[in-house]
Amino acid sequence: MKLLRYGSPGREKPGLLDRDDTIRDLRATGADVVLFRWADISTRLPGGRVIGPRVRLMNDAVITTAERHGARVVDLWGDPAFANTRMWSIDRLHLSSFGHRRVAARVLAALGVPAEESWLAAVPPPERLSWTRARAAPIGERARGRVPRAFVSIECVGEQQ
Repeated sequence: MKLLRYGSPGREKPGLLDRDDTIRDLRATGADVVLFRWADISTRLPGGRVIGPRVRLMNDAVITTAERHGARVVDLWGDPAFANTRMWSIDRLHLSSFGHRRVAARVLAALGVPAEESWLAAVPPPERLSWTRARAAPIGERARGRVPRAFVSIECVGEQQ
């Protein structure tokens, strides 16, 4: 089995459709090819109005390519579970352990292999945090070594000694 993943949103022009040849060539060997329709990340990220249409364009190209060459598709866009913020890491772009388990279960299903039922179990609803707790959480995660430094910024306001 060969696993190929399309690039990140925003990189679909102009080279996305060039990957059609790669999918064709892989399928010609008899390989199972699994493609992904990205989940809708536009509601969680700054610039979502710019990202959303690009993700939709990329997802449409994935479906067209998969249909043309008989590739399998894991449709994360159509999975409402990915609207839950607990499916995502603190950076809101990468998957959490909940998200990774769900994607793994969806890949196995696309290949006709049973997955652990718990991997598809409902994730608890997101915790509603106050504004202060929501912004302080990344600092605490950073202190525990769980968040890259790039996601934490601390600004000192007032007199400097």
